Amino acid sequence: GRDVPTRPSAQSPRVAGASSRVRSVLAAMVHAAGLRSASLVGVGLGQRPSDPSRSAPRSRLASSTTDGLELRAGWMTDLGSEASAPSTFFSEEGEEEGVEVDSLALAVLPERALVEYKGSEAFTAKLWRSLRRAMRQAKLRGLTSKFGGNLAFASCMSFVDVKEEAGIRGLPLSFREAAAHRFPSETATGEQGPWRLTADCLRHLHNVSVREALWRSFASRCAGVIADNRNIVVRMLNQRRALALEAGFPSHATAVAQQMETFGCEVAVDTWLRDLAEMLRSPVDHETALLKAFAASCGNAGPLMPWDLDYWQERYSEEVLGIYEEELRDYFALPNVLEALRYLCLRVFGLRLVPVDLSDQDLMSETWYHFQVLDMELGQTRGQLVLDPFGFEDERESIWTSPQSLELPVLEQIMVLRLRRPKEGEPTLMGLRDVQVLFHEFGRMIESMLRLPTLDPQEDSSEFVALLMERWMLHKDLFQRYAVHHTTGKRLPERVRKSLVKRAQCREARSTLWSVFFARLDLELHGQRPRPWTKEDVLSNEHEVLRGVLGREPDSAECWTCLFGEAFQGDELAAKVYSYVWGKVLAFDAFAAFEEVWNPRTYRFMDPVSRLGARFRRAMGRYPKRPFLEAYREFRGRDPSVDAFREYALVDGARWT
Repeated sequence: GRDVPTRPSAQSPRVAGASSRVRSVLAAMVHAAGLRSASLVGVGLGQRPSDPSRSAPRSRLASSTTDGLELRAGWMTDLGSEASAPSTFFSEEGEEEGVEVDSLALAVLPERALVEYKGSEAFTAKLWRSLRRAMRQAKLRGLTSKFGGNLAFASCMSFVDVKEEAGIRGLPLSFREAAAHRFPSETATGEQGPWRLTADCLRHLHNVSVREALWRSFASRCAGVIADNRNIVVRMLNQRRALALEAGFPSHATAVAQQMETFGCEVAVDTWLRDLAEMLRSPVDHETALLKAFAASCGNAGPLMPWDLDYWQERYSEEVLGIYEEELRDYFALPNVLEALRYLCLRVFGLRLVPVDLSDQDLMSETWYHFQVLDMELGQTRGQLVLDPFGFEDERESIWTSPQSLELPVLEQIMVLRLRRPKEGEPTLMGLRDVQVLFHEFGRMIESMLRLPTLDPQEDSSEFVALLMERWMLHKDLFQRYAVHHTTGKRLPERVRKSLVKRAQCREARSTLWSVFFARLDLELHGQRPRPWTKEDVLSNEHEVLRGVLGREPDSAECWTCLFGEAFQGDELAAKVYSYVWGKVLAFDAFAAFEEVWNPRTYRFMDPVSRLGARFRRAMGRYPKRPFLEAYREFRGRDPSVDAFREYALVDGARWT
């Protein structure tokens, strides 16, 4: 036990506010434990005592950290003697729950319990169960923060430095310039180097040794090479398992699945994922055989290793399909893509994006785009959209965030992209991946603006609308609106668009199979098991799932569990990663409905496409009052089907060249 610190004579507003919040939390705990009243003693900014042997009221305390604060709760008496806490409060290793920090310390002293309930095992067990659950949840939040911090740091430190030009052969000039910019030297240039290569360079590098080193650095970056998430993963899994058992569920996956209405139990989810993986294995085998034959024709007769797949996919796209992404950038100017997205939002979802002049707003950057989002059906403003194209030039991914509360009368969405800042006087050009990300983020904006339910963490249709928006990217009519050369004004030829569609189809099965792998890994890690997890168990489980889904032996450098941010960088998607795969199937099915009524004429109010979009809004918008599947049936006229996805992903092997 530790001594309870005395209250300081004065507290800062921050500490006083924190004390108030923790008081509220403890009041709820005491109420849950069935107590009639309780008082808080020793509330203040705690400091470790310099003399552990000093005289003070003794207590048996347990601690937990949440939002930088330490919660320590104990059973104390006015005479300094301590009542026994249940032994189950402590972990199997005999380690006290929580993290020892100098922060806000609290102790609970039930007022009447000293007389009426002293020595009552039933009372102490009930109290400690409530406190233990709150502390486990607080500890999970702390572990989540550590996992995310390690992942962010390791992602920044996962690179390979190259000083010889032979190591970067095949790398386009724009990638060379970016790699030289990342290298910590003012003299580094794109032509002369040196270069700092990251994972996005894998698909271009001719040098096999550099590719292998870069892939291994990427795959093992959180498994002890750069950072170590292995112990954090084990602790999080055991905490979630303990919470589920205390709540009466055999596993965390069972507790989550029973809240979802689509499948109802984790066994049904696992069966569906296994069937989907079996369906996808045929087109993946087709693509692998195709790439292997192409690599052999280019002089590479050996087997295709994990670090070779992206490279040969890119070579096949260039040599066979005639797609050179660097040359296509001239056709994807940001203003043109935004105009096409504005047209799509208006015609399909009834949202008009009106540009707002930023010249009189000092806090706005001149490179930002600001739109007022008007709902044409209701005749009211839905919110504001601010787009910053260059907010994260050195980050791995683009992000979407909603910094303001959904309760505000006007919702402001901030969309931050990772585009290359152009030279002065030149337009902002985008790559294919950048265009895809922008379509995806607009989908998330639409979900938020229309208050659609797919953003609800309690739903198993994650990213449904965002993935639906991605489907429009290569649609013929929309593609012709934005794929225009920024200097000549010529449209990208239709044969190139068809080649892009073929490439996307060839890659869809493999990328979805990877998503199925992570979904099944998520269910296995959070499923029922007789004993707590260990590091060895986690790695063995990952390898078993990888063999079953991807059909290959794992490499010694692979440790995807340590990079599994969807499952361990928060609790929202733990045991629910399958919702991304389910959302993709829904997106293909919903897009097929729009394709059936689409026509190339310009937008007219309540044409067939607009009527279908309005039906989508009405059906999905009323979702909170009824089950999701019932709402989807109103929109689609039937249950969701995997047929549209099956046809697109070339499951039958047709149309392969």
